[in-house]
Amino acid sequence: MGLQFVLDTLWRDDQFTIEGLKKVGETNVTVSQWADKPVAYTAFNRPETFQSERRVTFVHNKKNFIGPSAIPTTQIHRYTYTPGQRLVVSVTSSVHDAPFCDYFRAESRWVFDASLSSAHECSLVSGMRLNWAKSTFLKGQIEGFAKSESKSVMLKWVKQAIDAYNSAYPSEKPVHRQGQGPVAAAASEDGRKKDQDAVATMTTTKKLNPDTSLLLLRQLNVVGVVVLVVLLLQLMVTLYNLRTTTNESVRLQKQHQVLLSQIMDKMKCVKSSE
Repeated sequence: MGLQFVLDTLWRDDQFTIEGLKKVGETNVTVSQWADKPVAYTAFNRPETFQSERRVTFVHNKKNFIGPSAIPTTQIHRYTYTPGQRLVVSVTSSVHDAPFCDYFRAESRWVFDASLSSAHECSLVSGMRLNWAKSTFLKGQIEGFAKSESKSVMLKWVKQAIDAYNSAYPSEKPVHRQGQGPVAAAASEDGRKKDQDAVATMTTTKKLNPDTSLLLLRQLNVVGVVVLVVLLLQLMVTLYNLRTTTNESVRLQKQHQVLLSQIMDKMKCVKSSE
């Protein structure tokens, strides 16, 4: 599929996003219109200016035994498009009313490059990285969950995109997902290097959306409980050892007092005999 199809059908058209969210069980899906004006945004350290922006909100529904089952979720989509060359999409995902929801936000980046050999082909490199606002001892576990869970989300999006293209152009040769490959050299080398560096600083071709982040947050509840239990056991062992040490110290002091008393009694007896 070409870049123009990716932009018009997969991103500009609200229906693709709405259908994708509803397929995975999300409710109250709302997608704002694209605001076609320059948008300045800094995901991490490098300021960027995008051409358009929109807001996507929905309620994430997940039946887990820990945490709320319905959580409000917000995504901010931004893109920059160079016709016939490159489409760069930035997605910021955040959740509300959930454990650790204010500790980080998920920043994902999608870089679509046009093929040099065909106007109907393009390559995709996507990456995800968590932007931390607060520190937590569970950071390592959160990063691990994000890395392992985001792959399935990315694959679902790619499958939906391929199905949408094959449905739109049934007479053409069906599109199939191919393995990872280098990004096509379509834009200038400087622009290419900046985008590839931005993606390289993230994780591999994976994306974290609220579906994934909510799952890992609930899993972190379990991790937190286990850690709390371990800490309590350590505290109990420490208190027991302290109590044992204190009792032994008191016993030794009593013995010492008894010995002193015996020595004083003997000294008194000696003086009396004299």
